[in-house]
Amino acid sequence: MGNEWTSEYYDAIEFYYWEPQRLGKTKNSRYKNKNDVLAHLQNIEVPLNHILNFFFRLVPANFTKSFVNTTCNVNITETLSLMGRNEITEFCRLVQPDLLFSSRNTDFSIELKINAQSSKEQVYKYALLHWLEQQQSKNKKQSFLLYIGKRNFQNLWSEKYSTTEELLEATLRMDIDKLMRKANNQENIEIDWDGVEKVLENSIISYCTYGEFGAFLTTYRKQIPVDQEYSETLLKLIDGLYYELKKRKLA
Repeated sequence: MGNEWTSEYYDAIEFYYWEPQRLGKTKNSRYKNKNDVLAHLQNIEVPLNHILNFFFRLVPANFTKSFVNTTCNVNITETLSLMGRNEITEFCRLVQPDLLFSSRNTDFSIELKINAQSSKEQVYKYALLHWLEQQQSKNKKQSFLLYIGKRNFQNLWSEKYSTTEELLEATLRMDIDKLMRKANNQENIEIDWDGVEKVLENSIISYCTYGEFGAFLTTYRKQIPVDQEYSETLLKLIDGLYYELKKRKLA
C-alpha cells in the first residue's frame, strides 16, 4: 500500500476482514487473497468516506473554512466542527450524511458520489438533517450541501439537471409524502415540514469534482511553510489524501 497514512486504514480493515472472529463474526468471504480485498475496497465509496472523516478531524480549521468558501463561493469566518455519527444519531435517525460540519451559524454537509447517482429525495433529506440539527442546537443556520463527484454535475441525476438552481427548484416541487411518513415514523420529534422546506429553499447547493478537490489540495499545500516543525504532519495528511484520490483515479 505504500508509506501514506491512508495505508494504515486499509491495513486495519484487512486485519478484521481475515480475522472476523475479533468482531464476533464468522468468516464467509468471496475474496480469496489480499489483493482482491484491497481492489474491492478501493473501488467503493465507504472507505473513502472513512478516510475523509479522519482527514477533516485532523486538518486545521482554516483548511475546512477555505474549502467551504472556495467550493460554495462564500466567506465563512467561523470554525466548523465535524460531527461524529454518535452525535448525529442523537437528533437524526433517518439521514446518515457522509460528512456534517456545524458551527453557530452554519450547517455544511458533504455527499460523496463515485458510481452511484443521487436523487431529489436525498437533497430533501439533507434539508431535514439540517433542520433537525438546528432544533437540537436551538440556532437558525445557513444550510450548505456540497456534492463531490467524478464527472460533471448532470451525471449525478437521472433527470440530468444541469445546474444546482434547476435541481433545487425541482426538489422544492417534489411530492414528499413518502419521505414524510418515513421521517415521522423514525424521528423522536414532531417535524415542522414547513420549516424543513424553508431550510431547503434557503440552502446553498454546490458541486465539485474529485479532480477539483485534488487541485485544491495541491494549491493549499503550496501555502504551507515547509520550514516549520508542525508542517510535516499537515503535509503528510494532504499528501496521503491526494495519493488516495490518485490511486482511485479520481484526481
